[in-house]
Amino acid sequence: MITECKDSNTLCAKHTAGGNKMEQGKVKWFNAEKGFGFIE
Repeated sequence: MITECKDSNTLCAKHTAGGNKMEQGKVKWFNAEKGFGFIE
């Protein structure tokens, strides 16, 4: 699961029940209509 950090331009990773970790970084581009984007 990816959530917004205190800095709205940064995504934070949350651990899932399975122990998988997702990437984190600054948002490079995001399309809210399509629901996806890219991080640096």
